[in-house]
Amino acid sequence: MLKNATGAGLRSVDGTQERESLIIDFAGHTYTMTNPAVGSQGTETQAMHWGTSLGAVTMKNGTFQIEEDTVNVSMAMQNYINFTAEDMTFDFSNIPVARYGDNEFDVDSEFKKYNGLEVPMFNNNRDGEMLLRSCRVIMPSESTKGISAGGKFVRLEDTTVDGYICLLDNTCKLIVSGSTQFNDVVSYFEGGRVTNTTTDKGTIYQLATE
Repeated sequence: MLKNATGAGLRSVDGTQERESLIIDFAGHTYTMTNPAVGSQGTETQAMHWGTSLGAVTMKNGTFQIEEDTVNVSMAMQNYINFTAEDMTFDFSNIPVARYGDNEFDVDSEFKKYNGLEVPMFNNNRDGEMLLRSCRVIMPSESTKGISAGGKFVRLEDTTVDGYICLLDNTCKLIVSGSTQFNDVVSYFEGGRVTNTTTDKGTIYQLATE
């Protein structure tokens, strides 16, 4: 980026991989997301959507934020590939907390249902890996779920999360090291129990299998 900019949500399309990787260097600048939101067709409610036409995305050296009163955004990011962020601030504090998903997108209702949870998620799905190094992620203060850890692993190094981290299933590891801080690690689904183990790599969180 050559200067501060304002625009729509950021996305790559779902489908056959067309490009191995994309690097977005903010060069100290700020990108402010307004309308429209992005996402799969019919569910455009996300600030970022990284589909499988890319192999990996790296964002570094800047700030990505949501403009106040931006409509139709109820999810920070939906990610299906390998995602890396370095020296980034992600400010999602202006996303209105909503019950998101479950194919029930009623734009006239206050909440969008998704398992009864309030989640403007910064989400990692499927087989992807996520690394946040020297980042800050600011979630809405009312949000019960912030970074959502699925896929192979989510690694946080010297990162601050103003909010919660939730684990989707017991196949994903959340690895925390350095000066990383966050509210808590919780199970995405009710009844799940989180365990943690301290290793030379940091603290590893997983859902209990028993």
